[in-house]
Amino acid sequence: MISETIGQHFRCAHCGGEIPAQRVAAALTRGRSPRFCSDAHRAAEHNARSYLRRRGRDNPHVSVDRRSMAYHRLVAAKIESDPTLVVRARDNIARWRSMGQQETYLEEWSRILSRDTREIVRFLRSSGQRATRLRQSSPFTGVLSDEERTAILRAHR
Repeated sequence: MISETIGQHFRCAHCGGEIPAQRVAAALTRGRSPRFCSDAHRAAEHNARSYLRRRGRDNPHVSVDRRSMAYHRLVAAKIESDPTLVVRARDNIARWRSMGQQETYLEEWSRILSRDTREIVRFLRSSGQRATRLRQSSPFTGVLSDEERTAILRAHR
């Protein structure tokens, strides 16, 4: 899981710093890819993995993001068959603004919802950081039925 190579050197998967040539050579000699620039980084990853194995579950933020992704993928599928659902999201934003909300995410969603339907659907299915962040404040309330939401909640506990 090396983020990128730099000539004969590599970038640390933890901090992005350069992995020294000696560590690269040692790892490659053992038939491995160098991942970390220090033993402290290797120990931190090992400790995190051990903790998650002992707990038997993922980071709670990861499961929330997965559930939100499932929700928005279903919203995207529904928009593909009924593009007028985007109007409901735009109406939600307008209503929130009329109630005095001036959050930056409302402006971001407004810009996204002004795009072509295919671009909106592509964004809803995106796994990028911006899409993940904006899904936390989704304007698509009321698009899914109670049964659809319940099914997603059950699948992503």
